Amino acid sequence: MDYFHYTDNRLLCEEVSLEEIAEKVGTPFYCYSERTLKRHFRVFSEAFSAIDHLVCYSVKANSNLAVVDALVQSGSGLDIVSGGGAGARQGGGVSAGAHRLFRCR
Repeated sequence: MDYFHYTDNRLLCEEVSLEEIAEKVGTPFYCYSERTLKRHFRVFSEAFSAIDHLVCYSVKANSNLAVVDALVQSGSGLDIVSGGGAGARQGGGVSAGAHRLFRCR
């Protein structure tokens, strides 16, 4: 399940018309559903509930702070490849002390 759907031939994200968003911010734009991200994270994480686990999000895949913050709020760890990625997350309100950060070199 996700929170994108059509009503009266209009595409909505969490009951907000994408047409209205496009009129306000212009195109092209990216539109993420926080409810969809959090739900899909929960479903994925619950698949491993029988074992001790930590699901980590790859910040390199998409460093959008709203996406990262939504996943961290859901319990996600962060897979950070560069020191710059760690700094960006800390500057964006994601504290290195409060969340597990992983670095690969």
